[in-house]
Amino acid sequence: MPEKRRLARRLRCLGHVINLAAKAFLFGQEYDAFEKDIESVKEHSELLKELKLWRKRGPVGKLHNIVTYICRSPQRRDKFKDIRSMDALDGELMASDFDHLSLKVDNATRWNSLYLMIERAVKLKDRIDLYCVKEADHMHGASSNKRAVTAEEKERLLKNDKLNQADWEALNDVMAILKKFYDLTIRAEGTSITGTRGILSNYMTTLNDLIGHVRIARDNINVRIAHEEANLEEGEEVDPSLRYLKVCTVNCWTKLDEYFAKINETPATYASCVTNPLMKWKYFEHTWKDAASWKEVKNPGTWLPEGKKALESVWEEYKTLQVDNDIPNAGSKRPRSPDAHETSFNMARLYGDETSADELEMWISSPPFELQGGETLGQYWMRLRKQKSTNKIARMAIDKLGIPAMSSDCERVFSQAKLMITGQRYRLKPDIIEASQCLRAWLITDRKKFGKWEGSGNWTIPHEINCAGSWE
Repeated sequence: MPEKRRLARRLRCLGHVINLAAKAFLFGQEYDAFEKDIESVKEHSELLKELKLWRKRGPVGKLHNIVTYICRSPQRRDKFKDIRSMDALDGELMASDFDHLSLKVDNATRWNSLYLMIERAVKLKDRIDLYCVKEADHMHGASSNKRAVTAEEKERLLKNDKLNQADWEALNDVMAILKKFYDLTIRAEGTSITGTRGILSNYMTTLNDLIGHVRIARDNINVRIAHEEANLEEGEEVDPSLRYLKVCTVNCWTKLDEYFAKINETPATYASCVTNPLMKWKYFEHTWKDAASWKEVKNPGTWLPEGKKALESVWEEYKTLQVDNDIPNAGSKRPRSPDAHETSFNMARLYGDETSADELEMWISSPPFELQGGETLGQYWMRLRKQKSTNKIARMAIDKLGIPAMSSDCERVFSQAKLMITGQRYRLKPDIIEASQCLRAWLITDRKKFGKWEGSGNWTIPHEINCAGSWE
């Protein structure tokens, strides 16, 4: 296979792209260096350096320090849990629907743990503020009520991480921006049996959606900064939280734009979108129609032509294929084979489905539409594959429909295989592991079809795996 064609078959995991963009938003372009610095100071137990590294990340970093402080010991967690009853004895002023909730601690392996931490903290804002007031003179890392004496100990005080109103407003903005990332990540994991979530076309739609989302957020923040600068008194400065948000959105936009610029390197993404009846080529024309007016975009006038060229490069591999031999010929209605005389005038059998028009062009020229009667994309294209006039484009569509948008299913299999191979099962061979994982996948697929377990042994091989069944 030529190198160009081989490189064109490389596909990027959507989850990985979302992860990089979210980390760029939270930690800046040098997020790898930040993670290495955090890991280094933890290994050397340099608590103060770790606190300072997080404080440089603005309100998110300070919130991380607060949550880590509270959740470090059971005594602190209990004190935080009881803080409402301690301060609301006279009138239940602090009563809230969220009083039963606990804080969530972020971790180093998942960016969305930071989002979930912020989401929960915003609900518990009043309790966190009260706790920080009461514990202001307590030090990070100290297990007792030791008073801070040295300059280093004073820098470890919890009051250095206290969040003001501007910080909380910034955290609300961060949460609003990251919510789209979180929701689209869950959506693209693709565990639906008959739906269209998690297929390759989601890569393009999600990337376009996130770019538009971040672009609007960036422009809104710029407007807010300009408005605040216009109303500043002499000697005043723009709220640092707004400056922080501007840097975050610019970093995120830059990372998303980097991967958007690589989209033509994977033409299969265009093919997966175009062969979706809901989208076709009209999706790109509609989504990018105002691209020329967007700020800081690169060569928007070339997006559609270059995309069409990438699509045609994929189609070149399919339009020269021979029609499947097992496809029934149009017009052959009789159960018996026609004799020579009948064949001599049966033009429907010979040319009924033939057309000189290009299948892809005919498909693109027709308007988008919705599938009817609960028909899935797989079923629709399997039906069209049986017709000579749409056989080739149907084969392209089926090939692209089988590609997931992200590698979450593969990662789940890796994790399950690790749990399966325990110390007592270390002699399991690859064929047994493979068979066990297949059986597990079939059982789960059946559970999703019926909505519940139907009892021990009462399951069937899914249609998409059973060769005799219909492809879903």
